Amino acid sequence: MRRFKVRKLVRDKIEENILKRKSKVVSRRIENDEFLDELTKKLKEEADELNPHDLENAKHELADIQLVVDCLLKILQISKKELLAIQKKRIKEAGAFDQQIYIETVDLEDDDDWVAYYEKKFEEIK
Repeated sequence: MRRFKVRKLVRDKIEENILKRKSKVVSRRIENDEFLDELTKKLKEEADELNPHDLENAKHELADIQLVVDCLLKILQISKKELLAIQKKRIKEAGAFDQQIYIETVDLEDDDDWVAYYEKKFEEIK
């Protein structure tokens, strides 16, 4: 028998399905902050698996992403209505992605308020 260290949040029926195959599994229930942290990891995992060039994959992964988002909304007690209102506000302030703009570089003055943000997020070109 081969053992694999999985260490990740799984859907409710995964453990049951593993056991039906006469395999063994060690699991535990998580809650509170650990659950939120694992949901965040799961959201990143699902986004990484998304292949927009494969329509069937995209459908499945987007459904998985939406499931995780819905779970986060429920736990954080944020309604879909509230989320949509925030989304509309953010679109009004910063726009959406309709124009498909891709920024290659940004030159900032040394005293620009955004310098600290860019230093944290992006590689500085010398």
